[in-house]
This record gives sequence, C-alpha cells and structure tokens, in this order.
Amino acid sequence: MKVWKWTFPALVLGVMTVFSATAETPAALAPQPNLQTAIMLPHDTMTAKVRAFKKEWNKKIDQLGRKIDQDQQKLDKATSKNKDKLKAEIRDMKTKRDELKKEVAAAGNKTAAQWDEFKDKVSGQYDALSAKVSDFFNGQD
Repeated sequence: MKVWKWTFPALVLGVMTVFSATAETPAALAPQPNLQTAIMLPHDTMTAKVRAFKKEWNKKIDQLGRKIDQDQQKLDKATSKNKDKLKAEIRDMKTKRDELKKEVAAAGNKTAAQWDEFKDKVSGQYDALSAKVSDFFNGQD
C-alpha cells in the first residue's frame, strides 16, 4: 500500500512524495547485508565463537567468584574448629577460579579442530569447581 504524504520541502516545491508502507517497517530499516557480511570466512566465524564463549564463561566464573567470596565472609564470621583448613580450601578454590579464567582468556589461541575438546575441558573444570563451592559448608562444624 502506498501512502501519499506531503513533506515540508515538497510543499515548498509543490511536489508530492510517495512512501511505501513497507519502507517504514523495522525490517526495511535494518542494515542490508553487504558482500563482506554475506560471506563469513571461517576465521570470522571462529572469532565470533571465541568472543561469545569468553563472554558467557567469564560471566559464569564471576558469579562463582562471588559465591566463593560469600563463603569466605561466612567463614570469617564462623567459629569452626577447623577454620585454618577451610581457609586453605577457600584459597585453593580461588586459585582454581583464577586458572579457569586464564584458560578462558586463552580461548583465542585454539583452532577449530581443538575447539570442542577445549570447551569440554573448561566445562569440566567449571563443574568440578562449582560442585566444590556448593558443597563447601556441607558437613563442616
């Protein structure tokens, strides 16, 4: 459906302009793909994967780090017989968290052939650390 509209310059010039009903839709206003975006090279795809991977896993690791910090605050307030042992476990969890962050930061060094194995390794390390953090106060005095 075409809509005839008068615009200010058109009024001055005495010209009527035509707008298509589809021309003002969000899809029509979206940038159209060009040759560069239409043909994604494998390197560009891998770069996008790495960027998304880092964003997702850094967010997860930061959340886990906050849980570790909360456990440390609880431990500082607690009166436990084995407080020194628990403090050592907290230090160990923080060390493993930092190692995991370094591993995620090195994602850009992986090739497409190494990618699935790398993701599985990071996921396994995260799951192990997450379980340790979740179980930290279970069974403690």
